[in-house]
Amino acid sequence: MRSFLRCLLALLMTAQWALLAGAARAEELSGAWVWNVEGRNLMVIELTSDGEGRLAGTLKRPTALATSSGGNGLTVSGVEGPIVTRRVETITRRDGAVHIAAFDPDDPSGPTRREYLLSVAAGGAELRSPVDNRLPPIPLIRPRPPLEVAADLDPQATYVTRPPVPASNAELAALFEADQAPRTNPDATVNWSVISEQDRARRARTRELLDGGQINSADDYWRAAFIFQHGDRPEDYLLAHSLAVVAVGLGRQDATWIAAATMDRYLQSTGQPQIYGTQFQIRDGETTQGDFNRELLPDQVRRSSNVPTLAEQARSLDEINASSAAETE
Repeated sequence: MRSFLRCLLALLMTAQWALLAGAARAEELSGAWVWNVEGRNLMVIELTSDGEGRLAGTLKRPTALATSSGGNGLTVSGVEGPIVTRRVETITRRDGAVHIAAFDPDDPSGPTRREYLLSVAAGGAELRSPVDNRLPPIPLIRPRPPLEVAADLDPQATYVTRPPVPASNAELAALFEADQAPRTNPDATVNWSVISEQDRARRARTRELLDGGQINSADDYWRAAFIFQHGDRPEDYLLAHSLAVVAVGLGRQDATWIAAATMDRYLQSTGQPQIYGTQFQIRDGETTQGDFNRELLPDQVRRSSNVPTLAEQARSLDEINASSAAETE
C-alpha cells in the first residue's frame, strides 16, 4: 500500500510539473508576434494565456499565400488580399509546443481552418505543421509598431524570409587581425619564414572552427577567405574562394574582391593564367602579372567584382615599375 501511494504521488507530481511547464510555455508565447518578410508584416498574431497553459487570440494574414523552402530562407509568393482575421485557440500541448488551431469564427471547421505547433525558437518563436515535417517553419518575431499586416504586398512578387543574422566569431576575428597585421604595416620588419609558420597555425585553427560549425556570419566567411588565401597549396586557395562566395551570398558585397583574388591565385598555382588580374609578382626585378588571360572577362565583370579594369591595372603596373626604376638609379 505504501509503495502504491509513493507511485501515485510521483505520478501526481509529474502531472503537476507537466502542467506548470506547459503553462510556462504558454506564458512565454503570450503577446504579439509577427511574420515579417523584407520589412513588412505578412502575419500578425496576438495571444493571451489563461494561466493554465492554454492560449487564445487572433491571427491576421492575407487570404492567400504560398510558401516554399529555398537556399536563402523561407520563400513566399502569390500573396493576395483581403486581410482576414482568424480565431486562435489551443487544442493541446505536444512535443514541447502548443498545438493551436486558427479558424474562421463563423465556420470553425471550414476549409480555411489551419493547425500549427507554436513553440519558442532562436530569436523568437515559430509556427510549424503538426503533421508534415517537410514543410518549412514560419519564423515569428516580436513586433515593432505599427502592428498591422502590410496591405501593399504584390501578388506577382516573391518575398523571402531570411534567417536571423548570426553573430560573428570573436576568435576568428582575432585570427584575421593577426593575419593582416604584418601585411598592412609597411614599417614593420617582417620575417616571412616566421609568418608562414604562423599562417599555417591560423589556417589549422580556422579549419577546426569551420568543421565545428563555428563559422556562420558573412564577416566570418570573409575573414576565413583571407586566412586561407595566405596558404601554400592550390586547395587552400580553392577553399578560400569558396568561403568568399558564401560571404557574398550572405550579404558581404565587398567579398567579391577576395573571391576574384582567390580564383586568380588558384589558377596560377595550378599552372593556368589568372583571369581578373589581381595577382602581381616580381620576376627579374620587374613587377608583372604573370600568365594572364585578359580576354576571358570583360571589364564590366571586373568592376562588379571590385577589381580595377585592365587599363587601370596597366597604369598601376607602369607606376610600380617606374617607381622601382627611380629608386635604383
